Amino acid sequence: MKKELGHFLFMLITFIIWGIICFLIIGLDKPTTEIKKLEYEPIEHQMMVCVINEPVGITENVQEVETGTICEVTYDEAQMLMKIAMAEAEEDGAEGQAMVMAVVLNRVKDNRFPNTIEEVIFQAHQFSPISDGRYFEAEPDVNSHLALAEIEKGNYEDVDALYFENAVSSWQADNCEYVGTVGHHRFYKN
Repeated sequence: MKKELGHFLFMLITFIIWGIICFLIIGLDKPTTEIKKLEYEPIEHQMMVCVINEPVGITENVQEVETGTICEVTYDEAQMLMKIAMAEAEEDGAEGQAMVMAVVLNRVKDNRFPNTIEEVIFQAHQFSPISDGRYFEAEPDVNSHLALAEIEKGNYEDVDALYFENAVSSWQADNCEYVGTVGHHRFYKN
C-alpha cells in the first residue's frame, strides 16, 4: 500500500511539475479574455463595380461590365463605407453593418440622391453620426470588414432599402414601405 501511495504521489507531483512547465512555455499565464485583433490588409487595386440597377459584384476588369453607369468602390470609399456602418450599426454586427452599406450604395444608384459614396454619406441631415461626430471617431472592426466582404460578394444586391431608422416614430415609418429589421434598425424603401 505504501508503495502504491508513493507511486501515486510521484505521478501526481510529476504531473503538476509538467503542467507548470507547459503553462510557462505555452504562455497560458496571459488572461484568457484577451482578444487578438485581426490584421486586415486591404487590396487597394480591387474594386467593386455596380451597374445602376444591376449590381455585378467584384471584377478585375471594368471592360467586362455591361454598358451603364458604373460606380467603382475605391479603397478610400470602402473605408468610408466601413466607418459609416460602424458608427451607425456597431451593435448590430456584420449583418446590420452590411445593411447600412447597402443603403448607401442604393442611394448612389438612385437619382434622387447624390451619385458618389462620399456625397451620400456627407449629404446634410441624412446620417446622424456625421452631425454628432461619431463617424470621425469610428474605427472599423472585424464586423465592418466582414460586412464589406459580404457587400463585395454581392450578397446584399437584392436589398432595396433607401432608409433606416431606430426611432419609434419617424418619417420613414409614416411615408415608406417597411423592408425589415436587423438589430436595432428598421429598413424602408419608397
